[in-house]
Formats: sequence, C-alpha cells, structure tokens
Amino acid sequence: MCVVTTRGESGPVGLTTTAVMSVSMDPPLIGVAVGRTSRSLPALLDASAFAVQVLRHDRAETAGVFASRSTDKFAGLDVDETERGTPVLTGDARYVVECEHWDTVEAGDHILLIGQVVGVTSGRRHEPRGLVYFERGFHQVGMPTEIP
Repeated sequence: MCVVTTRGESGPVGLTTTAVMSVSMDPPLIGVAVGRTSRSLPALLDASAFAVQVLRHDRAETAGVFASRSTDKFAGLDVDETERGTPVLTGDARYVVECEHWDTVEAGDHILLIGQVVGVTSGRRHEPRGLVYFERGFHQVGMPTEIP
C-alpha cells in the first residue's frame, strides 16, 4: 500500500494506491495509476513534484483515511516537508520516494502519473514489514529477520 502526496493550491493532498510500478532504470522513473475521478488528481497533474510513501505494516488506518473522501486527510499525522515543498508521512512510511513530475499517460479510467525519482529515504521508524491490500483486507508482508 502506498500513499501519494503533493501540495495543491489549497494545501496538501493525497490518496491511497496499490498501483505503483517501476517504469525505467535510466532515468529512474516510477508510475502511479490515479483514477480520473480522484479529487487529488488535479493537484497531482499541476504539481512539479510528488511523493510516494510505502506504508509500514501497521498503518492500515492511514491507508483507509487516504482512500476516503475526508476533507483533512493529514489531521493528526506526523507530516514533514521535502525541499520541494511536498508533504510526506515519514512517521507512517517504510520508505518515501520523492519524484519530479515527468509525464502523464491516459490509461482508460485512470491516468498514469510518471515521476522521475530524485530521492528515496527511510521513514522515521524503519520496519522490515509492509502493508498490502488483498481479498478486501489489509495484510502485512515480510517478516522480521534475526541476524545470527
């Protein structure tokens, strides 16, 4: 599960997505599929930068909030800002992938937002486990490993 964030005209915006993919290694590009009806889409299309947060295994509530139609999805969350002014959820993320807007591709009822990766950082509390959505529910993936 990932949360995509940017700064819109009226403040920070974001959405939950499961559709994030590697597009290119040279230059490093990723793609994020955003539904055409998403209220965050206009801000993402206008922004010069956005961030993809790969959520920790215990952040199902955050994924739910960003999937909702809530007007203040950032309320009560630990939000930092990148040098480009992009809001990031470092308290909820395993990793934050910061991107500059590269291109968009129309893809049926979605827009594929392509970003050039300009930085990858670990969240504040690095976890070896992530969060996925499968069969209508959230599940953790990965297991803590012990070093002999």
